[in-house]
Order: sequence, then structure tokens, then C-alpha cells
Amino acid sequence: NSGKVNDDFSVNAQISIVADPYIRNNFMDIAYVEWLGYKWRVTSVDPTQFPRIVLELGGLYNGDEN
Repeated sequence: NSGKVNDDFSVNAQISIVADPYIRNNFMDIAYVEWLGYKWRVTSVDPTQFPRIVLELGGLYNGDEN
């Protein structure tokens, strides 16, 4: 027992965004997405549907926000 109420919570969701020039050139650096009031870790990015970029979300993000 880890003392947690919920062990490592994650979602299986995708978010599709329209890529502006900045996102198109820096999509590989996206670490998290804020959705439903929480920060979710981005586990994969699919840039092949340009001009949209599809972000696959995983567990809660606990890293640096800078």
C-alpha cells in the first residue's frame, strides 16, 4: 500500500490543436496540457494531420511548468 487514495491516475484522451508557426516548429517540446483544471502529461504527438497536431494524454503532470 503506497498510502495513496488513487494509484497513478491517467486518461486515454486525445486533443487536437491547430498549429500556428510556433507550435509547428516546437511541437516536440510540449510536455503537458491543462484540461479540466488539471495538467496532463503529453505522451505522444502526431504532426502528420497538418494543420492539426494531435496530442495523446497520459497521467497527471508533476514536472516543471517553465
